[in-house]
Amino acid sequence: MTKAEERELRVARLYQRGRKTLRQCAEMLGTDVEGMMNILREFSIPLSNGSAADILKNLQMIREQQPEAFIIPLNKSFE
Repeated sequence: MTKAEERELRVARLYQRGRKTLRQCAEMLGTDVEGMMNILREFSIPLSNGSAADILKNLQMIREQQPEAFIIPLNKSFE
């Protein structure tokens, strides 16, 4: 494991333990929220502890940073 990966893991564990928010962790690593979410996925760390409040908070944070992710095109068919 490289030094950068070790640092990412330490920061990801801070998020996992609830000591830092997703945004705080992203700032610590010099990335955006989406980048931090990818780092968490790499280490198989879930985005929340599963409570509805945490999930809603995470969705709101993503919506603020990437509003285009919540736009559903009406002219496309879903099969």
